[in-house]
Amino acid sequence: MALTKVSRGLLTTSIVDNGNATAITIDASENVGIGQAPSAFSNWKILEIKGGTAGAMLNFENSSSTRVSSLAYDDGSDSLRIQNFLANPITFETSNTERMRINSSGALILNHTGVPDGNQDAVYLDASGGDRISSRSNTNSRYHFVFKNPNGEVGRIETSGTSTGYITSSDYRLKENVVAITGATERLKQLNPSRFNFIADADTTVDGFLAHEVQDVVPEAITGTKDAVDADGNPEYQGIDQSKLVPLLVATIQELEARLTALENN
Repeated sequence: MALTKVSRGLLTTSIVDNGNATAITIDASENVGIGQAPSAFSNWKILEIKGGTAGAMLNFENSSSTRVSSLAYDDGSDSLRIQNFLANPITFETSNTERMRINSSGALILNHTGVPDGNQDAVYLDASGGDRISSRSNTNSRYHFVFKNPNGEVGRIETSGTSTGYITSSDYRLKENVVAITGATERLKQLNPSRFNFIADADTTVDGFLAHEVQDVVPEAITGTKDAVDADGNPEYQGIDQSKLVPLLVATIQELEARLTALENN
């Protein structure tokens, strides 16, 4: 297809093919449309490409005329694809510095170029079965993940020295109606610690609880509802946060210690 530059007045320049159909349009604001007239957006410079039945693609070739990457729009799925056809990463930069990359194995790396070893402030997420790492470059107390909702910060994971802390909010200023736990021993006796294996891991026996049994005693330790299913009839399984049992355990020990002291004093 031969292209010919044709001026269409002072405001618009068109390039037509040998069938006299407009192929490229440049308007007075220097917006460019390929296959159609460019759209006009205030204070924007526009390069607009009309796709074919499959979509539209902007290809990049190396000096050997090998296609190495592309920016593509898929008309069938209305999706945008950033593609690298070689076994090299896709990188993202600000201030002329790399901030993020997706490597050839599909790992997402923030603020680093490979697997962090603890000397970088970086995040590495391997989607192909490998490690998922949050790295901080300082041995002082540093947050790795902070969890927030409309009430503010409600928890975090932090490291300090050689330890990791899993923190949930517990400040007294967040609480009211504080009273001592009573009857802890009787409540604890209602718990039913068990040994079992998960169906998906038949060869491993563990200690634990059945969630619905704990729910009657320490409901805040359990998520979900016994025998719940979703709209398609698939199970919605209950879960347990066993750390929520610690206050009851501590209160029970205190009650038993008080009874033991009373017996010793008699």
